Amino acid sequence: MDLLIVSIITIGLYVIAGIIQGMNLSGQRISAKIWMIALGFVAICLHGVLLHRWIDVNSGQNLNFFNMLSLTAWLVAVLVLVVALLKSIEVLVIFVFPVAAISILLVLGFPNEYIIHTAASPDTLFHILLSIITFCVLCLAGLLAILLAIQDAVLRKKQGNWMIEKMPPIMILERLLFQVVSLGFILLSVVMVTSVYFYHDLFFKNLALLQKSILVAAAWVIFAILLLGRYRWGWRGRRAIYGTLGGVLLLFLAYYGSKLVLEVLR
Repeated sequence: MDLLIVSIITIGLYVIAGIIQGMNLSGQRISAKIWMIALGFVAICLHGVLLHRWIDVNSGQNLNFFNMLSLTAWLVAVLVLVVALLKSIEVLVIFVFPVAAISILLVLGFPNEYIIHTAASPDTLFHILLSIITFCVLCLAGLLAILLAIQDAVLRKKQGNWMIEKMPPIMILERLLFQVVSLGFILLSVVMVTSVYFYHDLFFKNLALLQKSILVAAAWVIFAILLLGRYRWGWRGRRAIYGTLGGVLLLFLAYYGSKLVLEVLR
């Protein structure tokens, strides 16, 4: 089947699944979760096929900015769907599925090439995959922080109780947030250690790599302080929200900021 047709079908499934979840959030009585998960699962499978065709090309691996952005959106969608099977966080698909759909449109609209031969460099492949997985896990933490911020705002205004009913209790959401941040922090620590091991001789020769490393280190410090504050002093609420979002923003700038400038805005 033509990739354009598969792309259109995938985008449509993402949009329909998001609309179904939005209708459920607005209070309409439909079996939203089962339909959202079913349509979302098919969309994710098709998106995975697209990513394989876009990235794994004859000349190597095409890791351009929009391919990597779409891969990140896909992985986050996978994580949200898996966690939604266990926890009541399916409301997050309202944010995630449209972004995944838009990422497909961006790949179609900007078919750039940035070829890397990862088969000839296993350490580079390992580092890239680990970095992407780490960022996606912490993106999930960022989405949970946004959900927590919405709950906090609604509770302070004492309005929108119908919305609160569609979300997990705030204490459970906070616990889940810090569990995800803890996992992301461990993965980020491994990323930093492997970065030093693989690329220590390039840090002061490559300015972009040095800047990226500084941003990643700053994000690591933020998450470390956040986790210390949580388990030592019981930090929660807005500290958890701002700390998580701040760390995720730094990682986005580290992973995608320089790539955006070099490939798209140059």
